[in-house]
Parts: sequence; C-alpha cells; structure tokens
Amino acid sequence: MSVGMNIKLRRIALKIPQMEMAEKLGVSAAMISQIEQDRKNPPLMLCKGIADILGCSVDDLLSGKSA
Repeated sequence: MSVGMNIKLRRIALKIPQMEMAEKLGVSAAMISQIEQDRKNPPLMLCKGIADILGCSVDDLLSGKSA
C-alpha cells in the first residue's frame, strides 16, 4: 500500500477530517488530498507531523503497519 493510502486510512479510522489535519500542519486541505492520492510526496518534516497527529511513526506510514 502507498504512503498516501496509509495516511488516508489512518486519518479516516481516527475520524480526523482533512481540513482539521491541514490546519494542525499549517498546509491546505488540498495538499493533504494530493498526498493521500499520491499526487505529491510529503517532505520528511510534514510526514513527521502527519505521523504525530495519527499517533504512529513515519516508519509505520511508509511500511503500512497497523496502529
């Protein structure tokens, strides 16, 4: 599974709207959408922020390990 899909599935499981995640990260909801659709790869620091919000490690997002 892709990084974007891993992010999306974790975000949905935690019931976090894209807009809320975007606001916490200081990016647009469109950016989150593009990441989840694998149109953009998140920079490492953004990936770390996403992982923190989702309660997992960056490695979990990359590998698709379950929470």
